[in-house]
Amino acid sequence: MEPGLWRRFEIGLAEVGAVADPAWRAPLTRYLELLLLWNAKMNLTAVRDPAGIVVRHFADSFAPLADLPPDARTLLDVGSGGGFPGAILAIARPNIAITLLESLHKKTAFLSTLKRELPVPNVTVEARRLEDFDRPAGFDVVISRAAIPLPGWFDVARPFRSPTGVILAMEGSEQSPLPPGATRRSYTLDGAARAILRST
Repeated sequence: MEPGLWRRFEIGLAEVGAVADPAWRAPLTRYLELLLLWNAKMNLTAVRDPAGIVVRHFADSFAPLADLPPDARTLLDVGSGGGFPGAILAIARPNIAITLLESLHKKTAFLSTLKRELPVPNVTVEARRLEDFDRPAGFDVVISRAAIPLPGWFDVARPFRSPTGVILAMEGSEQSPLPPGATRRSYTLDGAARAILRST
């Protein structure tokens, strides 16, 4: 990633409350290359310029870092799409086994390529819908970036959370009602209001 883009990424990270690790630069550079290449063939993301991608997708996907329990070892990203936020979190937290759940096979082909090319050995790609996903043990973290509408997401996600796990949602500028016991941590990224919603 050339210096100007990396600097834009660092500024975006500061807005979401994270600090760049130089070790992230090489995998994120390869991620960007692959995303631009695949996006020319299919609609992985509506954001197509590199500067927009590194801020609105890469930096934003680091926002949930502060909400991950320190002892979390497993994470399920529902509706992973282009890998946001799950594949990005896999770069930042290699100690967490991250499952990317995506029902569209063309997108899971991209995610499988990411797993191999970056590489991110702590990632598992599952090509199926949530209702068809059968896992005997719950996840420490279950997260979605607007794949399932709020506030219903929390009810949908609860069966996949471990007894001590957390459910996270990434919210845009339009706020949804908080379910009982849930919290909202607001932030601004590139002038847009964003938030992380958390529930147990």
